[in-house]
Amino acid sequence: MPSVTLPPDIQPSRTAQPATGEPATTVTLLAPNRGEEGALRVPHKELVAYSLAGAGEGMASSIFGALTMPILNIFLGINPGLISTILSIRGILDACCDPIIGHASDNFRSKWGRRRPFILVGGLISGGLLSAIWCFNPAWSHHAILTWFLCLYLLFSIGYSLFSVGYFALGIELAPSYHERTRVVAYRSVVSKPFSLLSMWFYSFALLPVFSNELAGARWLALLTSLVVIGTCTMTFLGTRERTKYVVGKKKENLIHALKSTYTNPEFLRVTMIYVVMNTSLALFGIFGTFVNIFYVFGGNKTAGAAMSATAATIGWVCAWFSIPLVTWFSRRHQKHNTLRAALVLMIVGGILKFWCFNPKYPYLQLALPFFFSTGIAGVYTVLSSMQADVVDLDELRSGQRREGIFGAAGGWVMKSAGALAGVLSGVMLNATGYNVALGGHQSPRTYFWMLFLFSIGTAGMNSFCFLLLWRYPLTESRMIEIRTELDRRHAAENNDA
Repeated sequence: MPSVTLPPDIQPSRTAQPATGEPATTVTLLAPNRGEEGALRVPHKELVAYSLAGAGEGMASSIFGALTMPILNIFLGINPGLISTILSIRGILDACCDPIIGHASDNFRSKWGRRRPFILVGGLISGGLLSAIWCFNPAWSHHAILTWFLCLYLLFSIGYSLFSVGYFALGIELAPSYHERTRVVAYRSVVSKPFSLLSMWFYSFALLPVFSNELAGARWLALLTSLVVIGTCTMTFLGTRERTKYVVGKKKENLIHALKSTYTNPEFLRVTMIYVVMNTSLALFGIFGTFVNIFYVFGGNKTAGAAMSATAATIGWVCAWFSIPLVTWFSRRHQKHNTLRAALVLMIVGGILKFWCFNPKYPYLQLALPFFFSTGIAGVYTVLSSMQADVVDLDELRSGQRREGIFGAAGGWVMKSAGALAGVLSGVMLNATGYNVALGGHQSPRTYFWMLFLFSIGTAGMNSFCFLLLWRYPLTESRMIEIRTELDRRHAAENNDA
């Protein structure tokens, strides 16, 4: 098996033993195709095969956000507080499972590799359960429906964690160099984006007159999504290969110690907190958008409200898609943290405008919001991912180790735990506004005011807090050049000593 020298950006420390006395990690990399200037290249066919599972992953995740509250609350009349509690329990389970599954995947050995078996098994489990979740009898009691939904939803969540953790870990391993990993992510985005566009119309699909009711529509949609998940994860399993083989000493890395050191990294905490506040804001207040549109703007007309929400989301998708090159250009000229500030300003403005743009007299006014809010979101998440990589470089400078995995697990744990709490609070806050599903489009003026206020001003307020977290952000362009230069010097010295 030919060996290839790893590029500097993922070069592990080979000459020094870790401070804990654990044996050093060695890496053997199978030689992939080479492109210009000797850069390691992943074949296009394999990139497409890898990206396909991203489409299934996105659809499986989106179907619950699109259908759970409308089906269980608007159609069946179940208390939204109970529904949001169920959704948050899944978030808690994910937060606990992801680090464990990630650690198990790191240490798994089979003739099919470490990641691909997790993708296949997790995809089959989650895809198989996806349609079964919606097969309850609407004549059952609310307690029986929620019990059925919760049990199968949690089993689905375990399968989904197996699939998603293995999938994203494989994406990192497909190519070792920084720019090639960017190419992998770009392929995944291009292939999965059309499927994410479909997810915006899930509820409208369930409301089509061809179905007897929206639950029947949800069942058909879940079945189609199950087939997509199972098919795409199978194609990814068959069409990709794992290039890295880790040969580690008998003593395994202490997961608890690694997590503890990660949570004491101030730069990591700052970037992660921005993620947490952003995701919490979307989970906490995003629920009000559907209710405001259906009951306030369209007077209880579910079809019209769902169609308008989907149209706005489609415009947002287009804005986000075309704004990415602009975000990249702006970041090169004005640095990442300033680009993030600009994106947050767009989100804050868009959030404030929601209060006036969701208007029963002028319902189409809300279609202007994606040009602010969705463009801002695209900028935020594009830049934050790059800022996380900067934090990993800084950690390597301090610890001598590349720990992308542990940073991903630690960040995921914090974000999913916060999302779970936000899920509980969203239903509670909806009840606190005085919302009553039995009143349909005849909610009280007070209820509509607080729905609009939380949906708009609440979102803008939390985004303003993210803006404050960027005060005197230390990892500027000049600082990262210093860090990268020192890491390259270390890697060159280690290679000479090896």
